[in-house]
Amino acid sequence: MSKNLTYLSILLLVFLISCSKAKVSEQEALLVGTWELKISEPALMSGVGVVEYKSDKTCHGEASFKMMGESMSFTFSATWIIADGKLITKITKSSDPELLKVGSEEVDIILQLDEKVFTYRDSEGDVYSETRKK
Repeated sequence: MSKNLTYLSILLLVFLISCSKAKVSEQEALLVGTWELKISEPALMSGVGVVEYKSDKTCHGEASFKMMGESMSFTFSATWIIADGKLITKITKSSDPELLKVGSEEVDIILQLDEKVFTYRDSEGDVYSETRKK
């Protein structure tokens, strides 16, 4: 009986791991494409950002915002992975290193990811929704 319990435990563990990997693969496939973020809070910040996530686990983005009356624009490149329901991006190139440091990591909790919408909570607790462009 002990062998059967061990065998069932191992099967359950393999099943759970494979389900987890399948979900990650599904999320990775859904993320690949071009996403647009629009922010419109006139008193604080407004603008638009576009990020293209590629299947080789790289991404490139650009954004133009107006924050408290001051305009700013930047571009960046990064690598990305999805693990434990989180999107982890590591900046590899930045046009504004004070804003986005090369080597820094962003960890966003994925709240929704489908063909049209990507909603996440950033490390500061703010929730953003992006829409697919391509």
